[in-house]
Amino acid sequence: MADDVRVDIKDAYVISALNTPGGLVAEWRNDTEAQLLERCFVTSPVNDIENAVHRIPRVPGVYQKSWVTKRYGNGHRIGFQIENFADHAIFVEEGRSASTKVQRFSWTGWHGEIRAVGFPWGTGTRGRDGQHILRDATNAVMARATGGSYTPLV
Repeated sequence: MADDVRVDIKDAYVISALNTPGGLVAEWRNDTEAQLLERCFVTSPVNDIENAVHRIPRVPGVYQKSWVTKRYGNGHRIGFQIENFADHAIFVEEGRSASTKVQRFSWTGWHGEIRAVGFPWGTGTRGRDGQHILRDATNAVMARATGGSYTPLV
């Protein structure tokens, strides 16, 4: 008889089934993480080698190659963190103000020649707007991953 059957499903069983490897939430997190990492990599700017002559080693694409993710969770909550560990990542993302401080660098406009600009010469560097690689990638991926129920980062 159906009256004699009792099913006891504890919250921990449901949470474990969803959040552990192979669970729907874990799979959604993994797919979203992969899409976001790919979009960040693909949309990352790669500097011209003439803009890196003053650096040793002269490796273009440091920013693009510096994306990493870290997954975390405790069974009840899972997630991931994405970041860029390039020294100049904050300037690519957020931009920078103009400067009259003496700076020595190469530039494609000088055909890779290394020059110094700044205070003693009455010159400086102009400010740069941020490219917002992570913000824009997050907005694009999360809008799709949540079916549109996502509030974009600004």
